Amino acid sequence: MARRTVQGGAGRGLPGRAAYAATKFAMVAVSESLRLELRGSGIHVSLVYPIYTLTEFHDVEPKRFRLRRAGPVQTADQVARAMLRCLRRPRAEVYPYRPARLLAGFAAVFPGLLDRMMGRVLTR
Repeated sequence: MARRTVQGGAGRGLPGRAAYAATKFAMVAVSESLRLELRGSGIHVSLVYPIYTLTEFHDVEPKRFRLRRAGPVQTADQVARAMLRCLRRPRAEVYPYRPARLLAGFAAVFPGLLDRMMGRVLTR
């Protein structure tokens, strides 16, 4: 399972996190390809799109830019429960925080507007 949403970025790359974003976007491509290749085999491939998740990652990650807290936060347990539900009932995409699906759609339809909005929540 892969995660597409870049920390606070709604599936978008953020300044100072190009390598991090590249690994997430690569996982999307690999997962989508595998899902199609394995169709009908009984093997399911799912993408997990969590929002900002409280983990130690944020304490050790090098930070050139910081995001102002603007929006919901989830726990690792919430993400794990969503993944377990997916194991029981496979789906192509899993949004542990359901409203995030709307943000992903918004990002696809209005990329320029999202760039401007992200510019307002990013600080050096």
